[in-house]
Amino acid sequence: MTIKLWNAWAVGEQITQSVLLDASDLALFAEASGHADPRFMPDYDPDGDGLSEAEAPSLYLLSLFSRVLSDALTGPGTHILSVSATFSGVLHRGETLRTTLTVTKVSSDRSLDLDFTLSGPQGQIGEGHLSVRGPSRCLPAARPA
Repeated sequence: MTIKLWNAWAVGEQITQSVLLDASDLALFAEASGHADPRFMPDYDPDGDGLSEAEAPSLYLLSLFSRVLSDALTGPGTHILSVSATFSGVLHRGETLRTTLTVTKVSSDRSLDLDFTLSGPQGQIGEGHLSVRGPSRCLPAARPA
């Protein structure tokens, strides 16, 4: 992943990242959000076949933008200003989510507008638009690219 200050991004550039949804992700999100819907618990197995059918909550999928943005716009002060999203599918435990953000506008007030798609093994599961304000200075990435 490329790491840049907000004003180094250009319209049309993309930021992509893939994340494997594992049991610890679901458990951590449930604990942090207080959301205990059985469908989102790591051991959810309604048919009793021994295989988890746990789903990622849509809000969890949106929370991944924070990680993608903090990796790409590394520095203190990256803030999501607005989000609009539509979901058409789900992601299950053990599947990989691919997040693709496409820069649509770069403004002089440190803000970026981005369109996004979320894809799983069966194809696109979500899309939308977000606006963010990037940090005023760049710091080294905390996570390996």
